[in-house]
Amino acid sequence: GWRGWPGARGWTRGALGAVAVLAVLPLVPLPYQATPVAQVPAGWQPTFSALRLPSDAPVLIVPFPSGGQSQVLRWQADTGQPGAMIGGYFIGPTATGQASFFFQANSQPSDVARYLDSVYLGQHPRGLPDAEIRAVIGSWHTAAIVAVTGARSPVARLLTRLYGSPASHIDGVLSWRLRP
Repeated sequence: GWRGWPGARGWTRGALGAVAVLAVLPLVPLPYQATPVAQVPAGWQPTFSALRLPSDAPVLIVPFPSGGQSQVLRWQADTGQPGAMIGGYFIGPTATGQASFFFQANSQPSDVARYLDSVYLGQHPRGLPDAEIRAVIGSWHTAAIVAVTGARSPVARLLTRLYGSPASHIDGVLSWRLRP
C-alpha cells in the first residue's frame, strides 16, 4: 500500500493541509471593490435656487430615489437639496434583527414611480393614463418635479406633456413647478 512507499506519510500530510487551506480559503475576506460615486449634476443646486421652494416643499426627483436609484439620495446628502424629497429609504433592522429596506412613509415606489424610472432608463413600459400619473403625483402634495435628463429625453417629453414647459433647464437638470 501507500504506507510502504518512502515519503508517503509526508505526502499525505501535505495533501490534508492543502485540502484544509482550500476549505477555509472562501472564509478569508476580500477587500471591497470601490465603485465610483455619481457626482452631483452641475445643474442640481442652481435648479433648486431657481425654484425658490420652502425647505419643507416635497420634490419629486426623476429618477425616483429607491433601492435601484440611490444616487439621488447621495446628491441630496451632499447638497442638502431638496429639503423634502418624495421617496427614499434606509436600511435598518427588523424586529428579528435582520437587515431590511424601510421606505419613508407613503413613499414606497408606486406604479407611477416605477413607470417614471422605466421611461427615464429608456425602456418602453406599458403606458399609464395621464390622469392616473397626475393624480398620484398630486396625492404626494408635490411642489416641484426635478428630472436629471436631457430636454429631448423620453421622460422630459412625458413630463412636458403632463405639466407644460419646464420652469428651468440648467445643465441637464429640468424642473417643473406644480403649485405656487
